Amino acid sequence: LILPQFLGEEPVTWSEKSSVGPEIIVVMGCMVIVLIFAREGEALLKAQQKRSAELILDYPVFVHKVVLLLGSGMTCKSAWLRIISDYNKMLEKGGKRQYLYEEMIVAANEMRQGTTEIDAYENFGRRCGLGPYLKFSSILIQSVKTGAKGMGRMLADAGDEAVLLRRETAKRMGEEAGTKLLFPMIVLLAVVMAVVMVPAFMSMNI
Repeated sequence: LILPQFLGEEPVTWSEKSSVGPEIIVVMGCMVIVLIFAREGEALLKAQQKRSAELILDYPVFVHKVVLLLGSGMTCKSAWLRIISDYNKMLEKGGKRQYLYEEMIVAANEMRQGTTEIDAYENFGRRCGLGPYLKFSSILIQSVKTGAKGMGRMLADAGDEAVLLRRETAKRMGEEAGTKLLFPMIVLLAVVMAVVMVPAFMSMNI
């Protein structure tokens, strides 16, 4: 359509109204911001879940290392530094960094900077944030306070609990793996049914 340029003697100016108003732009911008924060929160939650799962998996090995070294006559601090030394050697050979041993390094650095051994173990348990680590750190603290007296039984109980925890963790991971495979199996079943039924229906129409 050719729009008129004059209405009588008055000039006429035409403009096209935008389909997207400022209100819609503001709402869409707010939605984008919310989605970005939700995505970051989900990523943080997944990272925390991954960290907790790795700490749980590494706990039995950690306990058995400490129990073995303490049983050989080493002090808690010496056993702690020995485990860190072995971890650093593993990293030099191209090994993967692990949350547990990185937290142990933080505790060792705290001791070097003047933090007491008891406080360093307590901070280590709090940073890990899991019940087994809090309990084992309390055992180490008691070992520092009272020495080796009465520690054999407590360390043996901690080792037994670590074995039980490892079994439960393996069982739970197996159940989770089975749940994750359920959806692909349903999709595969639907595909198989479609492959079987579609030719049958096509032959009936013929």
